[in-house]
Amino acid sequence: MISEDKIVCTVGEYVRGTIQSINKPDIERVVDNYRKNVTQKFIPKEDDEIDDIPLWDGVYASVKYDGEFNVFCYKEGEYSFFMNSPNHRVVYGMPVNEDINEIMEDNDIEKAFIAGELIACPSGDFTEYGKVYDFSRIARAPENEEQLEKIGFRVFDVIHLNGESLLETREYGERFEIIKDMIGADQSERLAVVDAIHTKDKTQLKDFYDQEVEGKGAEGLVVRLKGRSSIGHKVKPVLSLDVVLMGMVNGNPGSRLGTDQVASTILGLRYPDGTYQIVTKCGGGLPDEERRKMWNDAEFVHTKGFTETSNDGRAYRMCKPEKVVKIKYGDLIETKSDMDYIMKNVLQYDEEDESWEVIRRVPFVSLRHPRFPEEYLRTDKSVDTVEDVRVSQITDRTTILEDLQAERIGKDLPQAQVLDRVVYRKKNKIRKLMLIETNKQDFGYLPFVVYYIYYTPDAKNKVQRKAKGLRDYEKAKMIFDKIRADEMDTGGDPKRGWKQVTP
Repeated sequence: MISEDKIVCTVGEYVRGTIQSINKPDIERVVDNYRKNVTQKFIPKEDDEIDDIPLWDGVYASVKYDGEFNVFCYKEGEYSFFMNSPNHRVVYGMPVNEDINEIMEDNDIEKAFIAGELIACPSGDFTEYGKVYDFSRIARAPENEEQLEKIGFRVFDVIHLNGESLLETREYGERFEIIKDMIGADQSERLAVVDAIHTKDKTQLKDFYDQEVEGKGAEGLVVRLKGRSSIGHKVKPVLSLDVVLMGMVNGNPGSRLGTDQVASTILGLRYPDGTYQIVTKCGGGLPDEERRKMWNDAEFVHTKGFTETSNDGRAYRMCKPEKVVKIKYGDLIETKSDMDYIMKNVLQYDEEDESWEVIRRVPFVSLRHPRFPEEYLRTDKSVDTVEDVRVSQITDRTTILEDLQAERIGKDLPQAQVLDRVVYRKKNKIRKLMLIETNKQDFGYLPFVVYYIYYTPDAKNKVQRKAKGLRDYEKAKMIFDKIRADEMDTGGDPKRGWKQVTP
């Protein structure tokens, strides 16, 4: 099913593919559309906001498992596998595959797409709630076939069944009951629908949350209307991180926050090699006096060839990485709304030169509603102790980063190819435009990049860089030609004063 060059792990019948494991765009669309149009539209709520959730004619409240979103894809006699999104990694050959295949055969199912979470329970007791890193550890490199018996699948929806797109034709309550009748809800089994209740009562909803999340350690609850609408809510406890204070921007003249106060900060975490991963920008929650003290205490340093900007376009000033602070947040955002990856810089701090430099740019996550708590300074933590501000505080909570970064960092990647390049000079000013084929789409990169550099030595920002990644060559070439025409050429000839210095 997966070509040999796309297989990264096999144990017995188990096969785990690379990202983009197989070339089946029609299946990828089904998987991505469900994530994009259903699960990503769930409204995040913190545990003290349950009262804000409308119950109307009743809701299905189900346990949110700390696993990896997958769709089971089945066509009798042709394929049977799990695919995640947006990386389209395929896995099959686990005991839970056999379990669900038997269900398909017993119910005369010819074709199905079933949404759920692949989970792992290290103890083998599926009534306990495992963590996503338990699943990741086993799925990535199982020690033996027995370990694979600890991987389960918790089903929460059926997308397509025997030629019918149930997502379009059936209400959620009906879809849930269909798949529940087919698979069963015995939580001690590897394969089961999610543990759920149907209720119109807020007290019952709160009791279910307290029982499963506070009492047993589930990740949260998903609360969905039983109708055809995809409206739903994710209810989770407030999460926290210990992060490094890396930079800040002050208030605007004339705004509520003065120029001697912090308006927003750049915060990061550290990889084992000592580099810093930018995680989020955060300004909420700080009292005015703390904003003033933070700004006045900062020791600002230089940057080499990059700028992080605020929402209003102003450059953050990077500072010495000396303070560890605590932030709270609501949830992780793993992809953009269009399912593209969220790319963020990894930086290196040079202590001798007292400067920051970009080392690489990698897929990462965003935080929903980050803010500082009342007691935010972690004087008991040290930036120099990588464990105190380790990036695994994030990477242990998601498999998307494991999927992408494990294959992109510390691994030889194919060389990019410059497809077109022009350079123009006007006295001491330089403009450079390149069209690049990355050759790294198997590692999560877009296949084409239009890259533009504008060097003006007398300007405040001497180097301006712009880059746009694209999936389609024709569109990339069109943008390349348009920038060249708008910025460099007039009717095929260099604009006045400019001289082309490359063919």
